[in-house]
Amino acid sequence: MKFRQNPITPRLGGLLLVVAAGLLLPACASRADTASCRILLTNDDGIAAPGIQALYTSLGDVCAVAMYAPAVNQSGSSHSIKNMFSGIVLTDFSGADGVAGTAVHGTPAEAVLVGLALEEAEGREIDLVVSGVNFGNNAGLTNLYSGTVNAGMEALVHGVPAVAFSQSQNYEEDYATSSAFAIKLVREVLAQGLPDGVMLNVNIPAAPISGVAVIKTSGITYDVNGFTMEQNEEGARVYKPQFKFATSTEAGGDAAAFLDGKITVSPLLLDRTAGAALDALENWKLSVDRVNE
Repeated sequence: MKFRQNPITPRLGGLLLVVAAGLLLPACASRADTASCRILLTNDDGIAAPGIQALYTSLGDVCAVAMYAPAVNQSGSSHSIKNMFSGIVLTDFSGADGVAGTAVHGTPAEAVLVGLALEEAEGREIDLVVSGVNFGNNAGLTNLYSGTVNAGMEALVHGVPAVAFSQSQNYEEDYATSSAFAIKLVREVLAQGLPDGVMLNVNIPAAPISGVAVIKTSGITYDVNGFTMEQNEEGARVYKPQFKFATSTEAGGDAAAFLDGKITVSPLLLDRTAGAALDALENWKLSVDRVNE
């Protein structure tokens, strides 16, 4: 099923691609190369992280998978594009059990930007962008800072639907539960579709799981509880945040549901316009008269 209304063009703007592993990148698809759908897989923990490799293997039974992910950990990079002028280096990646992809020496958003453009240039249309599985949840306000979630937002910029998966750190390197749920949800997304400009932010809590909540995003699961100060070798002050895990938070949001043991599925919008505020702002006395004096 094809979701995108308008074909993506390889619009990299001012981004320069530096391909460090030959002139042409391989397709880097999973064993399901003959599948009728194609997923672009990314994350923010880095291409060698166990979470993304678990998804590569499991989602390969659903669609062909093309993996473009940061070469190193990019956690907390949000929707940043850092290599606008310096160029983005790409190298081939090979992992265990046939895992293969393209390591993007940049941010998660850059990985999606480059991956979509290169796949499209080769005539391979992407049906869905999947990001994760992240080590640590991205429920509540955390989604603002998350490279995992904002890789999905970059997909929406290009008219491609997306799902981001994150799980409790209590699982350590066990991604079986998240991978199993990802297969079910991805199949549902492919069958049902998503509204234009909407992605899903999914968070899997530690066992025992008490259910699935389709819910708005709000609240926090952890917060900064002060800083400690050190001096580095150059004598500069280094402030390190001390994180505090929440035991309670705003009711009715995904953070509270996650802390209550529920898998949370939250639809997020690309359009950040506060529609309710437009009418109020139109009543303000705004003009350019004095500006031009």
